Amino acid sequence: MADDLESFAHDLYQEILNEAHLEGAEMLREEAFTARMIQELTEVGELDDGEVAFFKDRGMRVGGYSLADDGRRLDLIAPIYTQTTSPQTVTRDQVDTAFARLQAFFQRARGELISSLEESTAVFDMVLSIRESKDIEKLRLFLVTDGKTTVKQRPPEIVDGIQVSFHVWDIKRLFRAITSGQQQEAININFLRKYGEPLRCLVVPHEWTDYQAHLAIIPGPVLADIYDEFGTRLL
Repeated sequence: MADDLESFAHDLYQEILNEAHLEGAEMLREEAFTARMIQELTEVGELDDGEVAFFKDRGMRVGGYSLADDGRRLDLIAPIYTQTTSPQTVTRDQVDTAFARLQAFFQRARGELISSLEESTAVFDMVLSIRESKDIEKLRLFLVTDGKTTVKQRPPEIVDGIQVSFHVWDIKRLFRAITSGQQQEAININFLRKYGEPLRCLVVPHEWTDYQAHLAIIPGPVLADIYDEFGTRLL
């Protein structure tokens, strides 16, 4: 497993290097990495496509974005690209800082940030799209990195009436998603922890021994909440 991960990381490094220097489409390596991560996360159903748009200022940093669900959901992406062939450790402080900078960018983008930006740039288009989206209900913040981190989850928050969730994709998670053979990453839900009770099931009577069948009854509000969180990944 460790050797496979090292080989995967090395191949990814070389591919990003090549993509950054494609003739006629040259870009910074970090931009190439972000574009690649948007592509991979779209393929596993985590994103509904997205655009690379880099912006950095005091306390703010963003690498890409995606607007979905008729403007009700905004995804912001923060890359931490170590540019190494062997996965390096990304600390909790680095993860927290990246998320904080994304949140700061979002607040400024809804304000007067656009007045300081040059038109006809990807950043201007991103900020303009955010300003014009008056019905944002969900803000999903993504950290993508070619490093590895022990930070897997962070509790969601409600900020100014908007649901804010945090998503960490490091090299190990990307490796598992790509090599699992599944079109999408598996969805795991702890019903007892999330909803206070287990999912009630009925055992289907059977005479065969190869497998068991169960009939699950999911309350409408619970199903709606799950779909609100995972969207079309449930389909």
